[in-house]
Order: sequence, then C-alpha cells, then structure tokens
Amino acid sequence: MQRQTTENISRLKATLSALLKDPDFLPDGGLFGFSLSHAYPVTRGETVLKELVPMLKGEDRMIRDTCSELGLGVSVKSVIRDDKTDHDYRWDLWNVPEEARYPPCIMMDKAEDLASWYQIEDPLVDYFAERNKGTLLHPFDKKYVDNNVREYHRDDPLRSKAVVWISELKEEKGGGYELPFVAYGNEATMKLEYVHLVLIAAFGPTKDRRNWEAYTGVEGMKL
Repeated sequence: MQRQTTENISRLKATLSALLKDPDFLPDGGLFGFSLSHAYPVTRGETVLKELVPMLKGEDRMIRDTCSELGLGVSVKSVIRDDKTDHDYRWDLWNVPEEARYPPCIMMDKAEDLASWYQIEDPLVDYFAERNKGTLLHPFDKKYVDNNVREYHRDDPLRSKAVVWISELKEEKGGGYELPFVAYGNEATMKLEYVHLVLIAAFGPTKDRRNWEAYTGVEGMKL
C-alpha cells in the first residue's frame, strides 16, 4: 500500500510539473484543489483552517509536501458547493448552454457556524458570497459567469478563481464537517449542509509559477 501511494505521489508530481510548464495552461495562474482524505478536528465558528496545514496526515500530508516542493502556495480551506440544479433558473435566465453550466462553489478560510444566524432563504453559496465571506470558484475549463450576488458589491466586485480539481469533492462524508442551519420556506425547517475541507495549492502566471500571490482571480468574464 505504501509503495502504491508513493507511486501515485510520484505521478502526481510529474503531472503537476507538466501542467505548470505548459505556457497555455491557465497563463494568469490558478488553483489546484484536493479533497482531503482524512477527518480533522474542527469546531464550527472557532477553527482557523490554516492551523490544520501542519496537522495533515497520510496521503494528505504527502500531497501537501509535493505541492510545497513545487513552490506552490498551500492552504486548507472549506468549500460549500451548491447542487447545479439550485441555479438552473439562473443559467436559463442568462442563456448559458448546458455544457457550460457547473455547480457554484465558495471557498472560505474558517469553519463557519450558522447556529445563531437568522433563517436562510438563498442557496448557501449565495448567502456567504453576499456577505463577502469567501471566494467564488469556477472550474478551470469553464468561463466564469457573473453570479447575481455581485450586484451587492459594485464598488468591490467579487472575484472568482479558477480551480483544477485533482481530486473531486466527494459526495460521501469524509474530511469535512456538517453545518446545520435554519432554512426559510413556507415554514422554517432545520437543514444540514456538508462542508468539504480541501487542500488548495495556488500557482502564479506562466513566467513565474511560484509567484502564486500574483494570482487574484478572474473578474467580469462572461459567456
């Protein structure tokens, strides 16, 4: 098992290196995303996720070390992903073709807690974005379509960052945590959202991939 894991990490390093050397691959920079394989202690509303970086174990730790060796900016984030169907009415409104649609995601630095918040009517991605609680994400191979939450921040527009999911967000419970909240509808109901913990590795533009802080995200790009 250890040998297989080591071989997988070697292939991962070779794959990431090849992508970073390709001048046509996200020339302005972007993010690699890895869904964490292990569970970590998280207290909603208290845990600062960057503190988990040195605590990563097993394959998560090996991925972290590989990305660090390549000079990438490594961090642990939480990610909420809405089901694509939650936004189908918007895609229809904007005339976005089916093949260009994707489940909206938002990435955050903290393990959020909604226990004391008011009833939530919008999808959670919108809810956090409207409050500048995170950074929107879009798949690297799809164009970012403005979310209507940007209308709340015309003076400080939200940015979206291109993410390459090396290991996709998992449907089953794994390295994240559950987030209970009160949803608003015809009547208030208690709902539970699964929040993914992910390892994010940021890289810079073609001329200097290690200058990952230079990547600020895509803004105002529409189909």
